[in-house]
Amino acid sequence: MSKSADIPMEDDDAGATGLGSALRKFEDLPEVRCLIEEIPEIYRDTALIESRLQRFTTILDYYQEQPQLLDKDLDSLLATLFGHLDHFDASDELIHLTFKYMVLIVKLRGPKTMARHMPHEVADVERVLQYLERQDPDDHHNWETRYVLLLWLSILVIIPFTMSSFDDGSHAPITERIMAVTRQFLGAIDKSRDAAALVASKFVTRPDNVKRYLPRLVDWTLTTCETASAPLCSLLGALGCLAAVFKHGKRADLLPMAPNVLRRLLASGRLQHNTTQVRKLTFKSVQRVGLTFLPARVASWRYDRGQRSLLVSFQQGVPAEPVPAPAPAPAPAVGPEPEHDYDVPEDIDEVLEAVLQGLRDRDTVVRWSAAKGVGRITNRLPKTLADEVLDTLMDLFTLRDNMAAWHGGCLALAELGRRGLLTLPRLSEVIPVLLRALVYDELQGNYSVGAAVRDAACYVCWAFARAYHPDHFRPYAHQVAPALLCVALFDREVNCRRAASAAFQENVGRQGTFPHGIEIITTVDYFAVGNRAASFTQLSTFVGQFPEYTKPLISHLLEKKINHWDGAIREVTAKALHNLTPCDVHYTAGYVMDMLRPHCLGIDLNARHGALLAVAEVVHALAEHARQHGQDVTELLDAAALQFISGVCDELNRRQMLRGLGGELMRHALCHLVSKASLAQLPLKNTPTIASWQALLDDCLTHHEETVRAYAVAALPAFTRAYVTRPADDAAAAGPSGGGGDVTDDLTATGASLLDRYLAEVDSDSQNNRRGFALAVGSLPAEMFRGKLQRVLKRLLACCSSTPQTRLWAECRRDGTRALTDVCLTVGVSELDDGSNHVCAANVEEIYECLLRGLEDYTSDNRGDVGAWIREAAIAGLQRVTLLISGEAPGLLSADMVGRTMTGLSQQAVEKIDRTRCVAGAALSALLHAEPPVPRVPERGELAAILPAAVCASLNWGSEREALPRLGRLLTLPMYRPAVLLGLLVSAGGITERLVETAGEQLQRHLRRLQPDGRRAFLEEVVAVMERHRREDRVTLAVIRALEPLLNSGLLEPLFSDEELGDRLAAQVRAELARCADPHKLMAGVDLLCALMQFPAGTQRRCLGQLMVLLCHRFPRIRRAAASGLFEMLLTQGELAGVDGAASERAQALLGETDWNAAVDVVRPVRDQVCHELGVPVPQRLKK
Repeated sequence: MSKSADIPMEDDDAGATGLGSALRKFEDLPEVRCLIEEIPEIYRDTALIESRLQRFTTILDYYQEQPQLLDKDLDSLLATLFGHLDHFDASDELIHLTFKYMVLIVKLRGPKTMARHMPHEVADVERVLQYLERQDPDDHHNWETRYVLLLWLSILVIIPFTMSSFDDGSHAPITERIMAVTRQFLGAIDKSRDAAALVASKFVTRPDNVKRYLPRLVDWTLTTCETASAPLCSLLGALGCLAAVFKHGKRADLLPMAPNVLRRLLASGRLQHNTTQVRKLTFKSVQRVGLTFLPARVASWRYDRGQRSLLVSFQQGVPAEPVPAPAPAPAPAVGPEPEHDYDVPEDIDEVLEAVLQGLRDRDTVVRWSAAKGVGRITNRLPKTLADEVLDTLMDLFTLRDNMAAWHGGCLALAELGRRGLLTLPRLSEVIPVLLRALVYDELQGNYSVGAAVRDAACYVCWAFARAYHPDHFRPYAHQVAPALLCVALFDREVNCRRAASAAFQENVGRQGTFPHGIEIITTVDYFAVGNRAASFTQLSTFVGQFPEYTKPLISHLLEKKINHWDGAIREVTAKALHNLTPCDVHYTAGYVMDMLRPHCLGIDLNARHGALLAVAEVVHALAEHARQHGQDVTELLDAAALQFISGVCDELNRRQMLRGLGGELMRHALCHLVSKASLAQLPLKNTPTIASWQALLDDCLTHHEETVRAYAVAALPAFTRAYVTRPADDAAAAGPSGGGGDVTDDLTATGASLLDRYLAEVDSDSQNNRRGFALAVGSLPAEMFRGKLQRVLKRLLACCSSTPQTRLWAECRRDGTRALTDVCLTVGVSELDDGSNHVCAANVEEIYECLLRGLEDYTSDNRGDVGAWIREAAIAGLQRVTLLISGEAPGLLSADMVGRTMTGLSQQAVEKIDRTRCVAGAALSALLHAEPPVPRVPERGELAAILPAAVCASLNWGSEREALPRLGRLLTLPMYRPAVLLGLLVSAGGITERLVETAGEQLQRHLRRLQPDGRRAFLEEVVAVMERHRREDRVTLAVIRALEPLLNSGLLEPLFSDEELGDRLAAQVRAELARCADPHKLMAGVDLLCALMQFPAGTQRRCLGQLMVLLCHRFPRIRRAAASGLFEMLLTQGELAGVDGAASERAQALLGETDWNAAVDVVRPVRDQVCHELGVPVPQRLKK
């Protein structure tokens, strides 16, 4: 258990439960009883204690929103727990464990409820006190015991008997003992400090203790607060105790000392302490002292709603006949409220000043405590002073004050509202402030701090819904409802959206005056607004269909969101405007476009970016609306808007707004505008605007930022279709020769030159140019490739190939592979084509050869395995192209193509990068279970049995624990075995612990299924892998690492008599270690050489020779690893062939006693002596 367990001590709203409460009873009572009853049986078993406590915690946490369900059975459960204590005669371990269970119940039900159900017999006082006195405050493992004992004592100290009657003369007076023990635990560092404050406050406020102990305790707490060097724990205990005393004490007892307490408390300076908890408790103490100055009464002037039944309120919201509102609380028509009942002390001014200042505190918990203090004190003030408090509170909501002041002010307004302290005449002043708070957003650097204010403003709306009668709040409903919906739909933070949704729902249920409230809350509910994108683009469209909300939603987006500091919000705002445009087309085409245009050229970068995005989306939405209604888009957009759209690119370029830090954002917005204007088919063809847009896109394609190139590529398809290719009707009118020359019927001369320019740039010496223009070629429409496909494929295939100059240009090959795939999908497949227009027999082999070659690209640089990008692009390309061909022309797929594709995908699905495994596994599953089936899949039946469709649909390919055990079974299929074996070996020789473990398990599982001949064949395949990939560290290092545990597993022991096989393995290892400078490979080689010593004598001599060389390696760590490995091998394996026991022991002594960190010249004689003892020739140094 943690010392900071969340056990609430405040009683405000203690009975509230979650709105989602759905349980009707404590359903887990039998299991909870069983867990409690078995405590005496398990308290000595640490493992069982941990598991049972965890289960007990899990069960109780399930009822956190409905803790009252436990009340019915609380007495019986506590009776069992207290029975385990056996009047504290049980063992300490059992008692401590019992209290750990109790504290979990306290956490669920709260300390006040728990204390009421505890035993409170007279005999318990002495027992509890004695056991509490035995506790060690520094025993942090059993803090639960002290906490529950003090909680128990808090109910015992208020029993109606004189405390002196408990004294028997054998101990100090019980009152002194109680004071001593509480004083001791008021300085504790755990929760027992809070319980001790509760005990002390209840004890000293007893009538028989007030005169003797109350002044002493209050003076001690104040002295502690005034002591600058007081420990933090003692300070917190003193302040908590002081607040509790003024909460539980009688006003008559506390009033005489209140002025002095307030003076000393304010003078102590604790209101400005650096610790949040200290400031919070100080403010709490100040407000409690302030309440002492005022008699406990309910203000006669406060607003009284009267009946607050939710059912009645809801029925009154939609009455058959008008229901008259109750008259508000009586107030004089002229003049102030009579105040002759009592005088307000002057000290209350200091209290209010301090508490109102606390609303500006930097920490939320302090502001919340201060807000509650404002509400409590105002509830006891006359109306004139309460109005002054509200006036001061309203002064917080200014531009001069920061977020903290606004947040504290909102919390205080909510407290005043829910207590009925905001009268109807003042409500008209509060609502405008509330509407401003709902959209408060203060930018600090590159982040905002206004979310807490907006959340608190939603709380104010929630409180007002419960406080006022519907008829009294009706004049403000038309302002509050749209404002709440704007927050619920468009706020950046999910907690604000949910708070606004809850407040809207509360108003609909309690007020019934929000337009279309029932229809909206059934859709815009607490859970629906959790998804930001859906809230902006889907829920807002639903709400926008109601005329009362259409313009407020659009205006909110226009005024607050297009200039938002978060770029993602600006983008989704533009999409929301697109969806809302059909709700009020003329308002959007007129007012909205007029408001957006100035922002597009303004000085605020965020506003420029957001406005351009919004213009693009609105234009597209207007065009879609016009098409649906048989109109032309120019009928909705005026000439000024068209002129602006056509000239904004040149104007931004002229103002040099496409350069510098904001240039990327503006390029993004302009590319988006080009795309949407093209989709809208604005009448701009054959105008200078098209050339300007084409130049913009071409420039963005060469930009150094990948995102900017992506924006241009995304805009190209729509742009070329709208303004570069010839429309179908124009092509028909032009006839066969309309294009002239070699330009096809549906491609203009501009389009032909564009394709030529792009293809030329694909061979550029600039990596950025290659990447941008390759993707651009892939995004072009099919009309651009008619008759030119061979040239296009030739350039893209060259871009995908690796040359000495472009070997490290992994992104170029990745983007080239993507472009090649996109072109194939764009032009389609035709078995009858000659290769100039479609994928066909003439070009399909070279396409597949390029994609399959991408599966083998393992380029690495300082960023790591950048070849994974190419492999993933090739995997996606193979999947998409294969599915395309198998659906349209399956005869083009040869058995070799499909076989290499499936085996290549199976290898990638078991390799070491999670992301690549995900892509490969999904592609393998898609091809295996495609409809129509992909032809010529090797061993389809066996493969489908291993990877059934139902399993593939739910399999997490990125999880090695899920994917590798199933894919490892492919080792049983001869066609897939080489590829899967290579992939598993690479994974088993990796560095990720779980992947290494799982891949190694699959290799060992496969070995267990094999007969001795099969295991020999397995090792021969491993040798073949090393031969094929000689000096390729990516593979050979992994194989060396993976082979060592296999040899030591005992599964290959029958093969250790095969000297020929051992020699082949040793030769491969020696070849890899020769002239190797990689310490990781050398150390893995040492381990494998030691494992190979299990083979016959010939293999042993060769391995020993290599180990002797490594004993004098120039790297000390290699010398240490070789010596350690050889020592352990001699120790575990016993005598070697041809080496007697004595020589072996002498060699072990030399290996173990020598400092192999010494210089090579120092250790070489020792190495030579080890060679002599083991009968190995001394390695000779090569002459340079």
